[in-house]
Amino acid sequence: MSMFLHVFATSGDALDVDAVAEAAEVAWTGDDDLDVDHERSGDRVLRVTVPGAGRPVSVHVEKAAGKVATMVDEALEQHDEASPKVVEKLRATTQVVSFEVFPDRLDDDGWEVVDGMEMTVARSLSGLVVTDDGIYDAHLKQLAP
Repeated sequence: MSMFLHVFATSGDALDVDAVAEAAEVAWTGDDDLDVDHERSGDRVLRVTVPGAGRPVSVHVEKAAGKVATMVDEALEQHDEASPKVVEKLRATTQVVSFEVFPDRLDDDGWEVVDGMEMTVARSLSGLVVTDDGIYDAHLKQLAP
């Protein structure tokens, strides 16, 4: 079963898909090559297949204001202990970059790839990483449970 990890970005700049793909390559320490597929299928812009993982990590971009607002509301509801500063930054979100992962298929090396991609997006688009277990800054330091 898949799960989504999100970067809630305050910058409206376009996602540099090449930089995200490069971050995946740099983070990968395995022997076999990653399969990196730049694509444009709806909101999906990139697929990265980690050797042995079976299913790829898919990267999606959502910029529609209504959908972004709904995602922000859901994140704030789930993380209701966030500080006012974190809430303010989430409320300033202009786009959400999501990573669809299959957690039971990723080993530690695969998670390093995902972390590298998340950090790259969070840094380049001034974002916060939001997962089921917390809200994190661009260095994956937890800011809220």
